[in-house]
Amino acid sequence: MQNLKPMAMPLCGANLIEASAGTGKTYTITALYLRLLLGFTQEGKRSTPLSIEQILVVTFTEAATAEIKDRVRQRLITLRDALLGKETKDQVVNELVSQIDDSHSAFYQIDSAVKSLDDAAIFTIHGFCQRMLKQHAFESGMAFNLQFIMDQSELLETAIKDFWRQFVFPLEKQEYAAVTSCFSSPDVLLKNLFGLLSRTGIEITPHYTFEQALSLQNALYETTSTLKQQILAQEFIGFIENSPFKKSKPIASSKNLGLLNAYCQSDEVIFEGASKRSFEIWGEQAFADKGNYLKDKTPVSHQLSTLFDEAATLKAQAEAALPVSILISAYHYLVDWLLSEKQKHQLINPDDLLQNLSLALETNTSGELANAILSKYPVALIDEFQDTDPIQYGIFANIYLTNNSVSNNDNALIMIGDPKQAIYGFRGADIFTYIDAKRQVPLESHYTLDTNYRSSQQIVDGVNSIFANKDDSFIFNKDIPFSKVNAFGKSSESGLFVNEKSKSGIHFCVLDELDDTVAKGQGDNHLANICASQIAELLIDAAAGRAKLEGEALKASDIAVLVRDRNQANSIKSALYKCGVASVFLSRDSVFETPLASHLLTFLSALINPYNEAIFRGVLVGPLFALNYSQVHALTQNTNAWEETLEHFAELKLLLQQKGVMAVIESLVELNALPSRWQQKGWDVPRLLTDIRHLGELLQQKQLALNSYHRLLHWLYDQITKFAAEGSQLRLETDQQLVNIVTMHGSKGLEYPVVYMPFVASFRENNDAVYHKDDGTLIYDLAPDDEAKTLASKESLAEDLRLLYVALTRAVHYLVVGLYNCKDGRSKTPGIAKTPLGHLLLNKDDIDTGHDWYNQLRGFCDSHHGLSASLYSAPESPVVLPQAETTFDQLMVKQKTQSVPNKWRLSSFSSLTKSSHGDSSSFDYKQGANDEMHLLDWQESTTAILQNEFSFPKGANAGSCLHAIMEEIDFNSPEQPIFEQKEPLADVVEKQLLAYQIDDGWQEVVENWIKQLLAKPLAPLAIAMEQLDMTQCLIEMEFMLPVNELVTRKLNDILLTQSRDHFTPLTSATISGMLKGFIDLIFCFDGRYFVLDYKSNYLGDSGEDYNQDNMETVMSSHHYHLQYLLYTVALHRLLKQRIANYDIHTHLGGSLYLFMRGMPTGNGVYYKAPDVEQVLALDSLFDKGTFNA
Repeated sequence: MQNLKPMAMPLCGANLIEASAGTGKTYTITALYLRLLLGFTQEGKRSTPLSIEQILVVTFTEAATAEIKDRVRQRLITLRDALLGKETKDQVVNELVSQIDDSHSAFYQIDSAVKSLDDAAIFTIHGFCQRMLKQHAFESGMAFNLQFIMDQSELLETAIKDFWRQFVFPLEKQEYAAVTSCFSSPDVLLKNLFGLLSRTGIEITPHYTFEQALSLQNALYETTSTLKQQILAQEFIGFIENSPFKKSKPIASSKNLGLLNAYCQSDEVIFEGASKRSFEIWGEQAFADKGNYLKDKTPVSHQLSTLFDEAATLKAQAEAALPVSILISAYHYLVDWLLSEKQKHQLINPDDLLQNLSLALETNTSGELANAILSKYPVALIDEFQDTDPIQYGIFANIYLTNNSVSNNDNALIMIGDPKQAIYGFRGADIFTYIDAKRQVPLESHYTLDTNYRSSQQIVDGVNSIFANKDDSFIFNKDIPFSKVNAFGKSSESGLFVNEKSKSGIHFCVLDELDDTVAKGQGDNHLANICASQIAELLIDAAAGRAKLEGEALKASDIAVLVRDRNQANSIKSALYKCGVASVFLSRDSVFETPLASHLLTFLSALINPYNEAIFRGVLVGPLFALNYSQVHALTQNTNAWEETLEHFAELKLLLQQKGVMAVIESLVELNALPSRWQQKGWDVPRLLTDIRHLGELLQQKQLALNSYHRLLHWLYDQITKFAAEGSQLRLETDQQLVNIVTMHGSKGLEYPVVYMPFVASFRENNDAVYHKDDGTLIYDLAPDDEAKTLASKESLAEDLRLLYVALTRAVHYLVVGLYNCKDGRSKTPGIAKTPLGHLLLNKDDIDTGHDWYNQLRGFCDSHHGLSASLYSAPESPVVLPQAETTFDQLMVKQKTQSVPNKWRLSSFSSLTKSSHGDSSSFDYKQGANDEMHLLDWQESTTAILQNEFSFPKGANAGSCLHAIMEEIDFNSPEQPIFEQKEPLADVVEKQLLAYQIDDGWQEVVENWIKQLLAKPLAPLAIAMEQLDMTQCLIEMEFMLPVNELVTRKLNDILLTQSRDHFTPLTSATISGMLKGFIDLIFCFDGRYFVLDYKSNYLGDSGEDYNQDNMETVMSSHHYHLQYLLYTVALHRLLKQRIANYDIHTHLGGSLYLFMRGMPTGNGVYYKAPDVEQVLALDSLFDKGTFNA
């Protein structure tokens, strides 16, 4: 593999670039990008320059896409400035400038690229596929109106429940018991399927159908039923007791015989004896084994031994077949169900984008689609190519490699990556796809980058030594070879210095407990404490000016601790906390996985569900109240204090109903002084505050969408136990400069001056037998034999080695690796050789004790530059970093020297009138003065009522429900809508009653009510709503009226002329800005335009109560006169713009207010003819702040 020279590599054909960690991969990509823009595709030759829209750059994450785009922009600007004569140290830019003949033309070309870089074809793989499917919808067969979903977890849950209903529930009792012994619930089954669903092109083995497995179960059931009968009939247990067996042997032990007797009396199918042995205890081999008999006794036989062996064989077959068959059946069912459901509902998720484009390219045999994409993007650079999978590679192979597309000098496919950093197998990335692609690229087109620009000489030498020590350092070294890289070289002054001595390279921190093996939990805990104390010592030295990095004091943010998972992160975070060192965990975990989410679920359940003091007591000891058990006990013993506590819960429940979850959480934080209580308990206050507010936001949003507290609880339970919603990734609790705790996977692409890896000695046995056959087929073996387990372990170790390489190459100057004498499984022998690091450095055949492997490690370090190792004892007490004294500067608000206008605001009818209703006690319900208050939404009737329009619930909630119904129905044909966008009346009523949480018993009443309302004349007009021309109706029109210095006193003058009685002046104010509102309905009749508004006010229990006098009282008391005047002005301005030769006297029809409860009886219609003078006066008042037009 030849070393890549950015200016010499031919940019045509298929090329592969392997870029080791820190060797400038992104720098190389941007250099090739500049060459393509200028047409320097081959050394010594000039071709047609490409535009930024023609150079395709594909990577795998949004962050990587943004980084590449930013780096391209920087290089373009550097090149543009260099063309203007500005000096630069960028060698590629200088070489390009020297080869450009026409600097003037090149400048405009590069300048144009800088200004239009937002149009550059730099995409994620999913973004690229989505664009291609949309742009080539006809060639790809892609629908235009697909709904994009990021997460299909809820679909998967529905699918698995559907599978369970169809295939598991109908089973017979013994079959159902057998299935649930493998997978106790649909959720458990789904969790076991995730490993299958995340991989493409997977072959499942062995293959059993569900029917075959059930047949084996039935055969086992029949055999064991016969066996039970024969054991009793032939007095088999007595025969064993009277035979010359040793009583200590399983065949004759009293415990096994007792269990066998109980088994024969039970309905159980499987016999379970001592030590988990079963039917084989009394098989032919057991009867023939002389070791089971007393000395010098002759072996005996029994005819049932054959039946025992048959049962044992069937048991083994059934136990192997059933879980495999269930998984296979469920897997295929889910795949087919998802495909069908997505097609039915026009849904698509990110993985579907790839599969759809791949399928479209494969089925488009004419090559029209591939050629269309190739002509649009003649050159493609695929970044992070080691993380590809068969589908992703197949897409680019079909476009650029099939039919020798890239043999043309105008086309190129350049794949850039590092197979040593292929660490995302759990997401479906497939290193063997990379290997296959590599083999398809000619050897002369293989390139490598051989200089590390990130790390110091000692770190680079150390990594080189570790991975060059064995020929199989990456297991598959034939296709993933390790080549040593050079260090670009950091200056001797730029490293880490403690007490003026350089601290560099890779240092192995070994726990000084080598005589015996150490349990995993104990070893991890000791190393976490050792590393935390070392970090604290470094920061103490930094505070004293003794620890410096590049001449400046070392900062906490210069240090990173790499971990494998959240448990390790919590361990080191706790150890650092004890040392007084603040840290932040950079995690992709969900906030629903935190204990706080479970406590919040319990708390909300206590509020929403029926009253239960036991649950309240449990909530009090949780983090939301943070009391201890003695405090809770004291509360319950003090009657007054306990009553106050229960009252507090009642207040929180009311707050939840009125304002939602977020308000409750903020109240808890403030009233319970949670930050103070948490700090007293030594808890991580910033983390808890971040998480509880994050949970509050998510729940508040979902509460609005679900409109039901019980549905909200169910949703929260699902997030905690099954899957996490979009937006639930843990947020950073602070942006301060703290010690970073990062997962090894998450650290890829990052670098830190100082790195600690305390948990390298922890290794995991491979549970899933996933491996590749020689032909590259991916196998998921659900019943693996020893050979399959070996192959799977080999691939698992290979990925762990690649992950170790990623972690070791994050350090710039100093790296500490923690090791201890870990166990090999449950044995007491050292297991360090089974770890990835042990595989690289140790000879397992020469290890009997901890001292053996430590001596090997010390010898290796002594003979290689950049490596060292020492023994450390667990600290008896942590090294504590003194907390720096916080000083506060005297701060003052800057005095403003200019006045800032603060009168401009967005107002509405409600804001104008909210404080102008006067004393509501002076009106009764027959006047409808109070029935729009939200308080009535929570008032429930305590007596049975006759259901009609008069008894329909009162309050703003009920009014909103009626408005929503009127918005969605067809006035002309409510039961069978003519207009497509309208829904049948019954469906609308059902939906809105549910949405506004009104009992569905009102369904028929509301339907009849609405039909009667539509049929009644809109007096004095000779027309009913059912006769209106729907094409001449404008529903819920929003308006925004500009207001310039509106003085409410002038509005009061207008209102006084409109209101006969009960006039309450508007509160004195001056308003500037915009006046916003929504008009329920505007309709045209007889050439005139009318405003119509629905009112649900309760004026009495009979139609006579909805007479003109009562309606006039409500119109005045609620300032509805002002409302319809505002609406009329808005309509007047609209008509002036829309109608040629508009005349206010001819076209303006007036305002209708429908008091809906009175309309079925023929009353309830309030009409006001337009007062042209008042409308024009109000229009002028809004526009100029004066009555003068």
